[in-house]
Amino acid sequence: MNRLKFLNLFRVLAAATLATLAAVSLVAQAPRVQGTQDLSDAAVKRAVESSVADLGAKGTFSGIVFAARGTQPIAISAAGHADRTRKTRITPSTRFTIGSMGKMFTATAIGQLVDLGKLSYDDVVGRFFPAYPNRTVRDKVTVGMLLSHTGGMGDFLGKRTPAMMKSGVKRADEFMPLYDNDEPRFEPGKGWSYSNAGLALAGAIVEKVSGEDYPDYIRAHIFQPAGMTNSDPNNIPRAGQRLVTPYTKQSEEGMTADWHEGPRDVGSPAGGAISTAEDLVRFADALRGGRLVSNATFRKMVEPHGASPGGTRYGYAMEISTESGRTIVGHGGGFPGVSTHLYIVLDSRYTIVSLANQDPPAAEAGAQLARALLIAKASQGK
Repeated sequence: MNRLKFLNLFRVLAAATLATLAAVSLVAQAPRVQGTQDLSDAAVKRAVESSVADLGAKGTFSGIVFAARGTQPIAISAAGHADRTRKTRITPSTRFTIGSMGKMFTATAIGQLVDLGKLSYDDVVGRFFPAYPNRTVRDKVTVGMLLSHTGGMGDFLGKRTPAMMKSGVKRADEFMPLYDNDEPRFEPGKGWSYSNAGLALAGAIVEKVSGEDYPDYIRAHIFQPAGMTNSDPNNIPRAGQRLVTPYTKQSEEGMTADWHEGPRDVGSPAGGAISTAEDLVRFADALRGGRLVSNATFRKMVEPHGASPGGTRYGYAMEISTESGRTIVGHGGGFPGVSTHLYIVLDSRYTIVSLANQDPPAAEAGAQLARALLIAKASQGK
């Protein structure tokens, strides 16, 4: 099989997978939790461990589920292997490619610059790039629209060159020629369409305003203050990253019966960074706790600014759902062999991280029971 053709197929599949995740994320019905159910930390730990073990035995989950109060673990349970050939264990510090979960880093960076008064969510693209080739995007698409997928922009993942995939990129603006002549799919602000290009452009705006390369900005202003010591923007592939092996059933012809090793992605402002369950719990705690953005900006991020055709509410790179009267925000990620999700139960300190090294919807399946139990704990003040 031609390797470049093979990889290009996966790039196109990745774009479709991400769009599908955005449209259907957070719609799975959580298991019912009885009012009299034991919701002690010990009981939650036992239940999550049993659920993850069962999913692992069925082959529907290979990865880790981390349920936490603040940064303190309530339940940590893994199934499967980081590398199936070597039988490598998955631990809280095992590194995963996280797909579109990385969009939250871009939205956080923008929020920090809003807090500093260096830009506004209402600023149009032309303020930062006066010569931006597409006039409609330049004059009508705002920063807020880029983050909420309401600007009409499309995708760029399938346009990445073999050199980009092999050697990576140093700056977010290197991706701009892949999409900056594209016409919006609809009048900006008048619809909703999942857009990797929109988040890539938001990352380029971070560079323009801050004067720092996007990967360096994320390291210095998000990973470092949040204590995310095992995370990396993954913009330049590096040897010895201790990454899990991704396993997929997708092939050039479609789906296969057997799992096989999938391709490796390259990070961008639209996703593809590397992180761990431990680090993502730290990120959620820092974001919610006002250590990365102001409380006012965080609230702005988790307010609905658009809705997908399927009805999923979307903030600024934040998926929003309501279950049992509680609001849950976060983001998922998908790529062949990659399925991830982070859930933050608002107005509580509860977080669930689910990382899987196999195709979606593995992360959602792995996190279902933990999500339901922590929502119940928050509702009952446990």
